[in-house]
Amino acid sequence: MPIYEYDCAACGPFEELRDLRLAGEPVPCPECAGMAPRAFSLSVGVSRGGAAERALRDRVGDAQPRTETRKVHAAHAHGGNGRPWMIGH
Repeated sequence: MPIYEYDCAACGPFEELRDLRLAGEPVPCPECAGMAPRAFSLSVGVSRGGAAERALRDRVGDAQPRTETRKVHAAHAHGGNGRPWMIGH
């Protein structure tokens, strides 16, 4: 069930978990028990972007920067002389 925001005239806004069919009906305020109408606000799933913005978001998605790795020759991995017990300069 979704969470909706309601606005009590005496106590202010509060959220209520309600069935979709009952979302538009007033609910009792949890503090004063007075009936509060639903307050309309933008939900997380609402996008104000156009088709071009949605297409860009779909194309980019969760893109991560490209990284590259390179192999290090065994002789250079331990100070440049291939002797792991020696400390390099």
